Amino acid sequence: MMQYSSMDHFILIICSMIAAFIPRFLPLKFFSTRKIPEWFNEWMKYVPVSLFTALVVRDLFVNTKTYTFVGLEYMAKLLA
Repeated sequence: MMQYSSMDHFILIICSMIAAFIPRFLPLKFFSTRKIPEWFNEWMKYVPVSLFTALVVRDLFVNTKTYTFVGLEYMAKLLA
């Protein structure tokens, strides 16, 4: 088994910070100097709802081991 030093952990943390920062910073920098069209703002209002729905539907109605539709088999999850 490989042993990791404190410096290895520090480098991993710094790389993770950079990987998390860049996807947030670049769009902010790009769109701060441009006017966003109204149709795009309207469309973006639905993105969080659609992502949440996709995650919930998969968790409630799809068996993740076999990727088959389970219907109302997970009724307790659905009620929660």
